[in-house]
Amino acid sequence: MKKVRFALSSMSLVLMMLSLASCSKVLYAPMYQTGSVSHVVVCTLKNHGNEADRMKLIEAARELRKIAGVYDVEAGTVLRSDRPVVVSDYDVAMVVIFRDQSYLQKYLTDPIHVRLVKEVLEPLTDMSKTRVYDFVNHE
Repeated sequence: MKKVRFALSSMSLVLMMLSLASCSKVLYAPMYQTGSVSHVVVCTLKNHGNEADRMKLIEAARELRKIAGVYDVEAGTVLRSDRPVVVSDYDVAMVVIFRDQSYLQKYLTDPIHVRLVKEVLEPLTDMSKTRVYDFVNHE
């Protein structure tokens, strides 16, 4: 009986370890497919440092998830750093991930995006300091 219990316990332990190993592969797998597009927007507020305006931009960014072809949206405030290579002079940055370049093009004219640019982004940010970076994922 002890041998059977030991065998079952050992087998359970092995199965658990195998399942954990497969989970780790999922956790470290690339999140998006090759050819997906990242659209990075870095904003400086007209009222630099205003927390209420920062939150308005972040809340508006959440609405972008409703647009077809958008995989994900991340938005947040600056993480200040004393490292010289890190730029810390902005207020809010957001990253919008698209399935591919065609969805980025559709997004630019989507009514939700156009409305948010006109009603939130332009009134709150210094557009001369706003920077946009688009790149294609090659992983």
